Amino acid sequence: MSSLLYQKCITDLSHQTAANCPCLSTGDPRAGNGQCPAYCIGPNTPSGCVCDTNPHAYYPPQTCKSDKKCTEPSSSTVQTDSCTCSSTNYPTGCKCPANSTELTGIPQSRCECRNTGDPRAGKGECPEYCVKDSLTQQCVCDTGSQSYPSATCEKDKKCKFELATQTNVTCPCLSTGDPRAGKGQCPAYCVAKDQPNVNCVCDSNPSAQYPPSTCNSEKKCTAYSDQTVPTNSCTCSSSNHPTGCKCPTETSQLIGIPKTRCECLSTGDPRAGNGQCPKYCVKGSITSYCFCDTELSDYPQAQCIQDQKSKFELINRKSTYCQCLSAGDPRAGKGQCPAYCTSKDQPNKDCACDIGSTSYPPSQCQQEKQCTASSSSQVPTDSCTCIESNYPQGCKCPNDPQYLVGISKERCECRTTEDPRANGICPAYCIKDSLISDCECDTGSYQYPSATCTKDKACKFELINQTNTTCPCLSTVDPRDGKGQCPAYCLKGQLIQNCACDSDSITYPSQTCQIDKLCQFNLINQTQEICECLQKSDPRAGDVCPPYCVKGQLSSDCLMIQEMKQFVIKEVVDPPITDPDPSDTKPDDEQQDGPKQEQKKTEEESSSANLIMIISITVGIKKEEEFFQEEEQSLRNIIGDIKQSY
Repeated sequence: MSSLLYQKCITDLSHQTAANCPCLSTGDPRAGNGQCPAYCIGPNTPSGCVCDTNPHAYYPPQTCKSDKKCTEPSSSTVQTDSCTCSSTNYPTGCKCPANSTELTGIPQSRCECRNTGDPRAGKGECPEYCVKDSLTQQCVCDTGSQSYPSATCEKDKKCKFELATQTNVTCPCLSTGDPRAGKGQCPAYCVAKDQPNVNCVCDSNPSAQYPPSTCNSEKKCTAYSDQTVPTNSCTCSSSNHPTGCKCPTETSQLIGIPKTRCECLSTGDPRAGNGQCPKYCVKGSITSYCFCDTELSDYPQAQCIQDQKSKFELINRKSTYCQCLSAGDPRAGKGQCPAYCTSKDQPNKDCACDIGSTSYPPSQCQQEKQCTASSSSQVPTDSCTCIESNYPQGCKCPNDPQYLVGISKERCECRTTEDPRANGICPAYCIKDSLISDCECDTGSYQYPSATCTKDKACKFELINQTNTTCPCLSTVDPRDGKGQCPAYCLKGQLIQNCACDSDSITYPSQTCQIDKLCQFNLINQTQEICECLQKSDPRAGDVCPPYCVKGQLSSDCLMIQEMKQFVIKEVVDPPITDPDPSDTKPDDEQQDGPKQEQKKTEEESSSANLIMIISITVGIKKEEEFFQEEEQSLRNIIGDIKQSY
């Protein structure tokens, strides 16, 4: 490098090219403007950045280098935190990735399992995260879970697997099988009436020595009604019903106990109608506030509820505002709604099947009452069963899917399984490996579960909206490439380190792409067979490639820069031949000294040749891509002197 250029590299670096002034490892004003790569301000941010060697940089060099992915094999050892572990390369000493999603494939011996967001959890490498109501002793509480907070999880695990050492504040006493019973934290379980003491509690295990039914009925509460006792530790009574007492199993003992302690029963409650609980409805004397008894055979609860609705809600409503009911409609047969069928076509052929009827079961009614109205007409809702030839609006779809044949999907919507109209009136059910965009996932398929099918469809027809976790990146034609979810496909001549080679590219075959990436981003580890030696700046020079010629250390196998070699050859090879000067004619006596003159000429030619070689080597060791004017002129002057000696 000339002194002038050297001076420019110091005083005017921002206007120099990287070819004239190599990029600096720190403080280079050209960084990120096209001449030199930007300095990293975060992991691979911006893309293609280099680490700033300034120890006070925003992104310190030590951190920057450690964030780079390891290239050493997993069986090797590197300096602690000098590079970041990956699924393919995790040598001893590597730094675990900050992003949990990158832990896949890295053994826990390198990167310990994380307490949240670890993709290895439950897959053999790390224990699974705990699931509420499905706890195992080995599961780990997920510290990042919103639905099952870690504190709750840890408490639940202690209460399930370390109960004996917990207080009753942390883990409330269990109604059966509590190892703390009778040991201070929890009352003992009763083994007989008031045994082992009057404060014992009934064991809820039906196979207990003192069955809970007997225990609870015999153990009446002694605490006052305004006090609180452990849940179900005693039986409520009319005189003593503290908060936490157990309601008596014998209904006769409910008298005097308020419904705030023991709620009203749907049948057989002695408090019904006495002010504490509403009275039970009586057929023919129904009121809007009575309660339908669930156990009356002569007045079923369903009929009772319908009677209440009929009397106090529907009787005066028009069917245009309130549709006719399939059972218990007080308007049936009174003009607003069709009468309920009592037998086939009785009381008339327009009657509707009563789904609550026991005398004429709805299954029989609907089977016998197939629609006769045309498919373009309308009938009362569920008044007849749709069939292939007649399916008017309002008809009831058959329960058995085999009878759906020929019925339009506007009348009977397509079913998610076993619909004989599939692949015709209805979309075809999806077939694995032969998916089409409008196929329907079969919810009843065991060979191709609906959940798997739904995911496969999303990955095939809505891939651009899926994450790479749901749908892994494709090796070709992935619409997500370069958009955050998947790396961009590599472009020939525009390679970036994290691009992906397109497996189906014709213009840039994947194999060629892979080799180009190795030669551009991992050249130092490649052989000559994979990546040919470069004329300059090859990191393998002196190893798998010939060394570059160095002044004062020349060798027969060193490599000269090609441009310099061509320049020297052009100037000194085949010099111009000139006619002999007549004035050079010598007398005969002078010609007698011919042999001496010839020897002198040979020595001069040899000396000139040696000088040319020295100049060639001197030129060859220069590593700049271009010669500068003053150096080129100096060299030409020397060559001119050599020519004069010929």
